[in-house]
Amino acid sequence: MGTISSSTGLISGLDIESLVSSLIAVETRPITLLENQKKGLEAERTAFMTVSARLLSLKLSVVPFKSGVTFRPRSASSSDENVLTAKASSSASPGSYSFRVRQLAQTHQMVSSGFSDPDLSPISPGTITIEMGQGRLDRETELNFLNGHQGVRRGVIRITDRSGGSAEVDLGSAVTVQDVIDQINQTSGISVRASIDGDRLVLTDQTGQSTGNLIVEDMHQGYAAQDLGIAGIGTEGVITGQDLVRITETTTLKALNDGAGVRSSRDASADLHIKLHSGVEFDVGLPEALTLDTSLSMLNRGKGVRLGAIQITMRNGDEKIVDLTGATTLGDVASKISTATDGKVTLGTVGTGVRLSDSTGGEGTLKIENFGGSYAASDLGIDKESEEGQAIVSGDDIFFTLSTVGDVIRAVQDAADRSAAGPGALTARVAADGKRIELIDNTTGAGAFEISSANESGLAEDLGLAGVFDGSTAEGRRVVSGLNAVLLRSLNGGSGVELGQIRIQDRTGGEATLDLSTAETLDDVLAAINNSPDVNVRAELNQAGTGIVVRDMTGATTGNFRISGAMAEQLGIAYDGEAATVDSGNNQFRYVSENTLLSELNGGRGISSGSFTVTDSTGNQKRFAVASNNDMTVGALVDIINKETAEGRLNVTASINANGDGILLTDTGDGAGTLTVADNAGGRTARDLRIAGKSETSGNGTIDGSYEYRIEVDSGDGLQAVVDKINALGVPIKAGIINDGSQINGYRLSLSSELSGKDGRMIVNWGQTDLAMFDLVKPQDAVIAFGGAGYNNPIVASSSTNTFTGTIPGVTLNVQAVSDKPVTVTVATDVDGVVAKIDDFVAKFNEVIDLITQLTDYDPETEEAGVLLGETTVDLVKTRLYNTLRAAVQGVGDLDRVSELGISVGTGGKLQFDEEKFRTVYENDPDAVEEFFSSFDQDKYRAAAADGEDALDRFYANEPMGFGHVMDRLLDVMTRTDGIIARKTSSYQRRESLFSDRIEYLEEMLERKEQRLYQQFYNMELALSRMQEMQSALSSYTPISPITTSSSTSRA
Repeated sequence: MGTISSSTGLISGLDIESLVSSLIAVETRPITLLENQKKGLEAERTAFMTVSARLLSLKLSVVPFKSGVTFRPRSASSSDENVLTAKASSSASPGSYSFRVRQLAQTHQMVSSGFSDPDLSPISPGTITIEMGQGRLDRETELNFLNGHQGVRRGVIRITDRSGGSAEVDLGSAVTVQDVIDQINQTSGISVRASIDGDRLVLTDQTGQSTGNLIVEDMHQGYAAQDLGIAGIGTEGVITGQDLVRITETTTLKALNDGAGVRSSRDASADLHIKLHSGVEFDVGLPEALTLDTSLSMLNRGKGVRLGAIQITMRNGDEKIVDLTGATTLGDVASKISTATDGKVTLGTVGTGVRLSDSTGGEGTLKIENFGGSYAASDLGIDKESEEGQAIVSGDDIFFTLSTVGDVIRAVQDAADRSAAGPGALTARVAADGKRIELIDNTTGAGAFEISSANESGLAEDLGLAGVFDGSTAEGRRVVSGLNAVLLRSLNGGSGVELGQIRIQDRTGGEATLDLSTAETLDDVLAAINNSPDVNVRAELNQAGTGIVVRDMTGATTGNFRISGAMAEQLGIAYDGEAATVDSGNNQFRYVSENTLLSELNGGRGISSGSFTVTDSTGNQKRFAVASNNDMTVGALVDIINKETAEGRLNVTASINANGDGILLTDTGDGAGTLTVADNAGGRTARDLRIAGKSETSGNGTIDGSYEYRIEVDSGDGLQAVVDKINALGVPIKAGIINDGSQINGYRLSLSSELSGKDGRMIVNWGQTDLAMFDLVKPQDAVIAFGGAGYNNPIVASSSTNTFTGTIPGVTLNVQAVSDKPVTVTVATDVDGVVAKIDDFVAKFNEVIDLITQLTDYDPETEEAGVLLGETTVDLVKTRLYNTLRAAVQGVGDLDRVSELGISVGTGGKLQFDEEKFRTVYENDPDAVEEFFSSFDQDKYRAAAADGEDALDRFYANEPMGFGHVMDRLLDVMTRTDGIIARKTSSYQRRESLFSDRIEYLEEMLERKEQRLYQQFYNMELALSRMQEMQSALSSYTPISPITTSSSTSRA
């Protein structure tokens, strides 16, 4: 610090540094005292932070107690984990379940015809298309869809052919009609062929015998053959089964029209317009919520309301009896209630239920109940009482979104009965053949019977009822297809085909004109062609399964093969040429509709949650979000986009594309830019929807989100080039090249789906290329049979993966191997998990107590004190913890103290846990244990949280809640950023800061003093040096003798 380079004065010889240090040392004593005090504060603050950390650890051990799931622990074990493993969640019900693993999932693999070289062998140019999972025209009909959706009871059937050969066929793993056909056709020991004829199964004897009977019978007291309609005896060698396809009022609308369902306006009051012969016109709506105009007959899935009296007890104590007899609408009910209560109780609608409000201002509750043996309050969903202090009773759901055929029929019937024509004017029902809906006009008059869609909803068309009918019956078109078949109107992206005539001339000159004006399914067309006696042709699905191939079977080598007519053109089979085969290509089966869930798109993988931004050609931008649950439908997303356009914020129209396999975005802004769709924040929502990217043109461009992938094979492309193009598409397919070892044409294109099961089926149409593809491994779902003693009527479940969820609620099954041996899955309560969590809580609590004891302890022998001895805050923490443990938990049932569950305070203030006592209590009443720990009113909590921290404090202070929530709140108050420990540590930090500032000030002052001392010594040395110099100068001085002169004078 000093300016003197030597510690010893050069002149004075003094030890200056020691002198200054001694002087400064005396002055540093106040700093040392302050530093010691600061260290003490730091030690105390660190101790508090350690306490806080332990309390946080304790808080983490309490968190599981807040959830009821903790007290519903379940474990699942399998009797043979080599075949099947199981895992249970808290929602699983204890019990034993028996399964047979009948089939494992397989991933689809295809290979092409062979080529001599992977690079040099050119492939014929053309376009390859690939779709995943859907798009085929031979959609496999599930057995559960048959018999009016009653399904087929599985079991074993025995078939005896006409030669006497007999075999049992186990249908216990069959999921679809095709599974049944394959099982029968692959059974050895009999010569019988199973096939489909329209809506029936047909078994044909193939032995060639002319005598004997074809017999099909159920075995082991089963019902499979009976339910499949083939049980019986065929004396002519053929058994034609019963009609298996029909709809009922319980058929879901989503099941109609090959899974496309029916459209509605969704945002308008009317979806259907009907005009009767009498001239009366009325609209029919498919509402999604109640109004006061809703008929009582529409409630409770058409069961209506059993009318009678209800009793209303108002908050002021007044009681009123309200007779609802004669009410036909909710408005009538509201009017009767208002009249009886002098307007003090009112009824309104909220969503799918009703709400009653009390305006008396009393302090009691509003209570509604059935009266005099009536069920009216129950059927209206209002047989209940308001919460304390509340003036509102919210009813249960009594109206459900119209989702079944019966819902539509009731809606039509209700609208007709309430129209000017009156009850009985029109009858709506499922037609006798079970394939369609029919409406019967019971009025008279000269007017036509007309049915049309209102507000461009498309409902009349989708119900097959659109048209003008001269008679009294409007028999709709078929709304369900046949077995393994599709409706004609599902082709060409859902626009269907124009019915009429198809003219065929085979190569020998044979001609036929087929009248297909009444055809409804593609099978009707194929059957008409194949059954024509005038031409020798064969029609069937093409190899890709997406279209029709018609073959001339004459064997002639000359003459043209001709197919003509408007219907043939729309089916893609119109032709006039020398080829013997006509392939329609892709007939574009519609598998994306307004009713398709987003979770069903993208090969069954669904759409990733996230958001995307649409920018139109004029520069307008709009962000759209898709939630993770994917419960949204394509139609809902389309409506959201179109709403932005309708309200002027965007110039883009969304719709289903022409092929019926994706969303089409059309720019309507006619701007200079391009239509652009981009994912936000690195997401892939738009990519999953296949709409990410830019339109090819500016102005009114389009983006087609088709799930049909297209690969252009150029002239000169070899296998490797095709592989590279496929892998670059992002389709869930892995393309590669395999070499089968053949010397000639050993190289093949290999395609492997990345999606397992039938969802991962690759639908490949190789077009004009010579890449003829065939299955190497067929796609296959995993199948398990659940329950059923022996072979009798098991429940069959399938999964596209080897994992099953939901077969047993709360249990996840993973199948490992096929086995005919039953595997038992046992779901049990796993109380050990609960015990472990309580053990953890007790251990963490005791760690806190041990730490506090250590920090506040005093040893009289050594006189050593804990760093927090006498600190009231830490004593408060300890006191509050014990008070919470010992206090009764209010309003949570029969159990109200932790001591009743085996948790008590023992020696040294530590917790003890009597595990045996807890297990006994839990075994006797697990629900009471759950309620004690986790009871909590989430609705009141959310309301309080919305009102701020003060409201939350009142909520925790006044509302009954479980021990887990009480202890968690206490620990939260202690450990949060504004809690008591945080405030204490902040206080320490402020005091430490003051000490630091004082120490810094004193140090600066001492430094200045030290500088001053050194300067003084410097000055002293300088003065001594000057004195020494002066002395040296004086000592070296020599006196000079004076100069003298002569006294004589010279005279003249």
